[in-house]
Amino acid sequence: MYERFIRPGMPAWPSMMLDAENAQAVITARIPNWETAHRGRLASGVFALAFVPVAFLASAILVPPIDPPTTRWGLVGFATVIASMVGFWVLKDNLPKPLSRIVFARRLKIYVAGDVVAFRSWFYDDGIRMDRFPGGEPLAIRPSVAEDPEAAEYKASLPLDDRKEQGANLHELETSKTLQLVLRSGTGDRFDGENDYQGSVRTIPVASMSKETAENLVGLINVALEVTTPAPRSTARDAVGLDLDMVADGRGGVT
Repeated sequence: MYERFIRPGMPAWPSMMLDAENAQAVITARIPNWETAHRGRLASGVFALAFVPVAFLASAILVPPIDPPTTRWGLVGFATVIASMVGFWVLKDNLPKPLSRIVFARRLKIYVAGDVVAFRSWFYDDGIRMDRFPGGEPLAIRPSVAEDPEAAEYKASLPLDDRKEQGANLHELETSKTLQLVLRSGTGDRFDGENDYQGSVRTIPVASMSKETAENLVGLINVALEVTTPAPRSTARDAVGLDLDMVADGRGGVT
């Protein structure tokens, strides 16, 4: 049975569900990133433009009949312009983040068990699965945070004028990171990173997200790996106790 796993120092979001009996952990969250932020800004612009006819209808209903009718329609037009200007900037400033985090955010699911690590993200059409003990040999798996090449490429493609106009909106691009899993196979007792190993190393990108979210997930995945790792099997043989005095007496004493 899965229950939320809480430990001092763990982030409040995302949450991790743990089945302690079967040593299985699941991390699921809807992740916003620079792409969803961009879509949120575009969608907020559409909503802001769509607010104009709404403002016109509301003004036409709220402005009472006045003679001559041209005066009334003049007031309706003036109220529409004022309401549209206010509504446009309010929607443009306040809608992008909720749209990015609620509507356009994409689901990331990470599954960690004693024998396998798997995840599903928008980076891949199908999920990715990795055995923790391929061929009976342990495979070291560690999460890490790397630069987001797609965000850097998109930022570089923007004209300089657009970069100046979108100074505040470039924050998502500049802070975007890639969560990745680093796999190490081979001999060696330590795994301190890609530059300190004996064996082969491979990195698998998981998903792009903000730096804060990536760091939170690194901590959660490390905890999930820790609590689901099987206890090492002892290879020592059980010692059979012998009473040396009895052995000595049976053989006529100790010489």
